[in-house]
Amino acid sequence: MAKLSEVIIRLSSISKMKNMKEEDLFTFISKREKSKIPGRLLKRYAVEKLNIKGNDCYALSPREGKSDNAVLFIHGGAYILDMDDYHWHAVDGIIKKTSATVYVPIYPLAPEHTYIETELMIDALYEKITKEHKRVSVIGDSAGGQIAIKLLSKSDLKAKDLILVSPLVYLYPDSELIEEMKSIEEKDIMLSVDFIRIVSKWWTKGNIFTYGDVNSIKKVSIFVGTNEILYPHALRLASNIEDCEVYEGKQLMHTWPYMPGDKECAAGFKTICDIINK
Repeated sequence: MAKLSEVIIRLSSISKMKNMKEEDLFTFISKREKSKIPGRLLKRYAVEKLNIKGNDCYALSPREGKSDNAVLFIHGGAYILDMDDYHWHAVDGIIKKTSATVYVPIYPLAPEHTYIETELMIDALYEKITKEHKRVSVIGDSAGGQIAIKLLSKSDLKAKDLILVSPLVYLYPDSELIEEMKSIEEKDIMLSVDFIRIVSKWWTKGNIFTYGDVNSIKKVSIFVGTNEILYPHALRLASNIEDCEVYEGKQLMHTWPYMPGDKECAAGFKTICDIINK
């Protein structure tokens, strides 16, 4: 019997796109809708809508008992999709378990936009958060992980910790990394090597993409499944960061700590919240 997390992934938008040709993918995402906060969260939390460089950002916090912690939550979606329901579920869980204020940027997406525009927004938002909060955790999953790494590798404003969930790290993987990804591809029900190639091309549009000093980032925690093609990305990144711990989900899939219903996923999510609370 398939795990609930696998069922959720198979029903997700990205899993439907992993084997599409570029022109079909472009047509598919042209029908996407902008993310909206679920009504249950609007009722449960205090929500402030911010405008950051012309883009929306939501700050969600407990109505009572708010802690000093702030979390910058940078969602994934292969640079082409907004917040999915499982992202909002994760935001809900983080606030419940940490009483933190969680900032959710609705950043510009490809193919209409590139990483350059998104970096301008995220940089400005992060500067605002660090001025208003002393304890700031940054968390990014998949494509959001790449955005988070870029932010902290070049910023003088260091976060309390960086939590990466199944990060997409290398937009232009070398032949060795591609071979490692392909060796796992059949097990990955969400992503493919060709899909990553297409969305990375849209995200950069010929611009030179580089990180800053990744080893300058402190207290990095990486959560990654052994059955996802981004597993080699995570291991290579970890080998280049001194202050880093990797949490492997054995035979688990992409963004597994965010998936509800399975005890392994719940344990991973609890660990994420424990890190934020430290």
